[in-house]
Amino acid sequence: MRNETGDPAAGMDDIVRVMKALSDPGRVMVMKLLGERELCACEIIRALGLAQPTVSRHMRVLGDAGLVRARRVAGWVHYSLAEAPASPVARAMLERLACWLEDDPVVLALRGGLHKADGRCARPALDKARRLGDEDGTAACGGKAERVGHTGQPGGAHEAL
Repeated sequence: MRNETGDPAAGMDDIVRVMKALSDPGRVMVMKLLGERELCACEIIRALGLAQPTVSRHMRVLGDAGLVRARRVAGWVHYSLAEAPASPVARAMLERLACWLEDDPVVLALRGGLHKADGRCARPALDKARRLGDEDGTAACGGKAERVGHTGQPGGAHEAL
């Protein structure tokens, strides 16, 4: 495969980057969730039960491959599928991934959990905790001694910029 400049190595790099991004089951699950709608980082953390740094790393890999885009909303990160990736490989994989795993029980369960949460995220609880001087968000997490981003619970799973 050649890219627009005709350089076959650049095309190979693009294929490898996209394939590596989709080689992790967690990243594939994120892609399937983002196929439903834009998600706040905390919703991804809650849905997958992963720590905030792990989700951040997954999102960076997917973004570097041109598969997702991130936007800031009042200091928080919201993710969506890339609408028009520059990479032809990313474009092709997004088209195919939209059809794959549609009846997979894990994907269906994750999507069901998203619908139950109905787009609510933990931002208000965490913002309030920070205004009250609870910098690590433990009060917003029900007073547990876990740090923000490691709980997967309301108020403890937001990714700030």
